[in-house]
Amino acid sequence: DICYFLKYSNAVPTNVAIPAKIAFSPFTVGVYWIAGFRSPFLSRFINGLQQAKLDADTDFNIVICPYKTNQLYKEAALYNANSFNAVIIANASTADLKYIHDNLLPMPTIIVNRDSNCYHTVQVDNDLLGIKAAQHLIERGISSVGMITLNESYIAMNIATKAFIRECKNAEIQIKDMHTFIADGRIETGYNLGKQLLKTKHLPQAIYCDTDSSAVGLLSYLNQHGISVPDDIQIISINQGNLEYTRFTSPSITVIDTPLEGLAVESIKIIEAIATHSLQEITHQLLKPHLYQRLSTKLL
Repeated sequence: DICYFLKYSNAVPTNVAIPAKIAFSPFTVGVYWIAGFRSPFLSRFINGLQQAKLDADTDFNIVICPYKTNQLYKEAALYNANSFNAVIIANASTADLKYIHDNLLPMPTIIVNRDSNCYHTVQVDNDLLGIKAAQHLIERGISSVGMITLNESYIAMNIATKAFIRECKNAEIQIKDMHTFIADGRIETGYNLGKQLLKTKHLPQAIYCDTDSSAVGLLSYLNQHGISVPDDIQIISINQGNLEYTRFTSPSITVIDTPLEGLAVESIKIIEAIATHSLQEITHQLLKPHLYQRLSTKLL
């Protein structure tokens, strides 16, 4: 595999000779995370990193490296083999992914929740996120649904939403354009979209949100304006924040949880294998999401 050869030999893309072994004490891991990207997401991932580090047999340091979206190419440390023994890259945009695939990194690299043939990957089954949400509504007897979703730059959530739409269409669940809204991941935006939803006059039987923050904001607006959840409309959401965040709303929100801690734990397992020289080939891990059925959905 040419990607594997370039990454783990001295034949790095820059044609600079890199020593086969560099003395780091202890093993040091750089975690690249988009600056400002949803703090609840980062909090859960870091919690997973911390727990995995405590449980690990290998001593290593973790350095969090914020970067700007579409500007991963500016991170010079990624192309300096003396910077880190290994790196974890999360939230990479399409442009960032293209750059690091066209210009392969000189150290072992784990890509979180993105596809790659050249690097280790740890991903959630994002298709299954959307499929589970749709199946839950189908089982509740839902025949019409609205959506509050992020824009297409959010790669993982876009995959989940496409899967949700596909499953709904297969089940002949109606999705009207007037019940479809674009959000930005903020609670306030979910709240404001509740106002737009009520202006349509004819509510769908359920709303799918691809972020829990949108769902919490929407629920708040509906509660304040006399719309009963789940009697007048049901809500289901993809969950990325703290699970208690949606557990203690009124009513609690049914969610499909993204196992963010699991992404971190599996990343650290790969790091351990790299540090102990027990991993000799690129590996890809796929994690399953989990449904938490709560009070915002019910059988019709």
